[in-house]
Amino acid sequence: MSDVKSVEFKAVELVAVESAKVAMQPRMNKLPKPVYFYFDTAEQYLPHGTEIDDEFLYNHQVGGKAKSSYIGRMPNVELAKSGKNPYADISNTDTVVTLESYRHLLPVAPQVWEVLSKSKTPLLACEIMQAVAKKNADMSKLKWFNEAVRSTLIDLCMFGLAKRDTVKVNVSRTRFQATDPKAIEIVAKA
Repeated sequence: MSDVKSVEFKAVELVAVESAKVAMQPRMNKLPKPVYFYFDTAEQYLPHGTEIDDEFLYNHQVGGKAKSSYIGRMPNVELAKSGKNPYADISNTDTVVTLESYRHLLPVAPQVWEVLSKSKTPLLACEIMQAVAKKNADMSKLKWFNEAVRSTLIDLCMFGLAKRDTVKVNVSRTRFQATDPKAIEIVAKA
C-alpha cells in the first residue's frame, strides 16, 4: 500500500454524460439528479428511453449496464450541496427501493461519505473500509460489507461527489477523494 500512497493523486477522466441522455430505473425519479453522470466508459450506460427493469440484482439504477449497486439508493446531490450527508435521509422509505436482503447495508453509505468527506487526503478504498469498521465494529460484520463500501464509492464518483485515480476499482490500489458538492449542477425540477 505504501507504494500507492507515495504516488501523487491524479484523478482519472471519467466519461461525462448528460443525465437526460442516460437510461434510469423508475426509482431514480424520487431523487434529484446531477446534470452529468460520470462513467468509466461510454459503453457503460444505455441511452435515455431504453427501458430498464427495476431488476435489483443485475442492473444498476443509473445507466443499466453496470452491475447493480449493493446500496439500494443513490446519493442525494441536493443534500450534499446543502452541506449534508448525501445519504442523510437513507432511512426515508420513499427514496429507497431495494430487496429486503440488501436493506441491512443501507447504513454503510452514510458512513462511507462521512469518512471520505472529512479526509484531507485521498484514501484507499480499503482504508475507508477500515475507518468505517473502526467506527462501527458491528457494521464490518455485515454480509457484503466490503461490496457495499465499494459500491458506495463508485456511486459517489458516478454522481460527481468523488474522484478516483484508477478506472477499474481495486480496494487496495484505488484512492478516492471527495469533491466539493457545491460545484455540482442539479437538473431543474420539472
